[in-house]
Amino acid sequence: MNESPVPGWIATTSQERVIVPAHGAEGYKIAETIKVPAWKDPENGEIYLADEAMDLLESAKARYMGLLSPEQLKSLRDYYSMTKAQMNDLFQAGGRSWSRWESGQARPSRMINLLISALYDGELTIDYFKRKQDPTNCLLSTMRSIPIDKRNQERSFTQFATNAPQTENNTEALLEAGGW
Repeated sequence: MNESPVPGWIATTSQERVIVPAHGAEGYKIAETIKVPAWKDPENGEIYLADEAMDLLESAKARYMGLLSPEQLKSLRDYYSMTKAQMNDLFQAGGRSWSRWESGQARPSRMINLLISALYDGELTIDYFKRKQDPTNCLLSTMRSIPIDKRNQERSFTQFATNAPQTENNTEALLEAGGW
């Protein structure tokens, strides 16, 4: 811990609750209680958290929620020999997002973390994400994989789209054909 923020304060620790969003429900819950560095004002007995306490609480929260650590994000990027800008492009993230995630200044959303974790765990390949960078590949692969089973019809979106009249807005044709 650094030098006392106020002369005379005493270095101590404090038991603090790690509060996380409740999974599958609204609200929050206490995940665990951890010991963090703090300062005690000897005049009134008040306890003040040290600067590093918030980092420890945020790390515990992220770990409990299954978010990858900044070190894991960096190791993933290093493994694929990619720059931070390339990782931003790969995950279609904004400007300096990867840099902020990797430095610990911010965390990816749980949704983005799920995708990054799938790559990290080997459930998805880097080639999959690279293919998805091309909007043409995105649309074609999606069209091939979405089955539409309205009124027990056995046809895919691809079959519908290739037979649909080419108009500016195919929504009406899709509705008329019973696709959606």
